[in-house]
Amino acid sequence: MGVTTHSQNPDAAMAFVEWFYSDAWYPDYLNYITSASSMTNFTKEKDPILAEADTLCPDKQLIMYDGGGDDFTAIQNETTFDYKKLSAQMLTDGFDLDGALAELDAKWAEARGKLGIQ
Repeated sequence: MGVTTHSQNPDAAMAFVEWFYSDAWYPDYLNYITSASSMTNFTKEKDPILAEADTLCPDKQLIMYDGGGDDFTAIQNETTFDYKKLSAQMLTDGFDLDGALAELDAKWAEARGKLGIQ
């Protein structure tokens, strides 16, 4: 979260951001939601059920989804790939999935070359 230079009420917006990430609100909010903290100064205790599962399965392998990473984001931005738009198009009559995938493949190959991504 942040406040843009074009905000109509920058002082009020900054006060909200400061409050949201304050001790008065953010730790309780983290305990309410299932997501982890986006702030390094606030940690979130693991849900008791997940903590018990860790105890019962000591040889577990943790896997973290990173949202595609920096390379994916760079390619997505370069190609202006919009997965929501593509998803909506897939629901229309006559949608050509093979054609759409071929077009995406060509755009992504060009973007990878331009950006120097393997």
